[in-house]
Amino acid sequence: MKEILRKKFEEFRRIPFPNRSENDELCDILFDLVELDGHIAGLVSSYLSGGIIKKELVFIDEGLNARLENFVLSSEDEAKTVEEYKKYKAYLDELVQILKRAL
Repeated sequence: MKEILRKKFEEFRRIPFPNRSENDELCDILFDLVELDGHIAGLVSSYLSGGIIKKELVFIDEGLNARLENFVLSSEDEAKTVEEYKKYKAYLDELVQILKRAL
C-alpha cells in the first residue's frame, strides 16, 4: 500500500494547482483547498518518510465537497473553475483514501 501511495503522491505533485477566481466565494473555496492541500500533502509526506500518523487527522473534507457541489454558477468561467477545483479535490480525496488504508 505504501508504494501505491508513493506513486499516487508523485502523480499528484505534478498536477498544477487550480487558478484563482475573481468570484469572492470561489476565492474562499480556493483558500480552503490550499489549506487542505497542505494538510494532506504533509500527512502523506510524513507517512512516506516513516512518520507516525494519527488516524483522526486523515479525513475527507465533505464540507468542501458540498460547497463545490452547491456553488451557484453565474458564468462559463465559473463553471470551468469549479470543475478544476472539483478535480483537484477528488485527487486529494483519493490520497486520503489510500493513506487511510495504509494506516
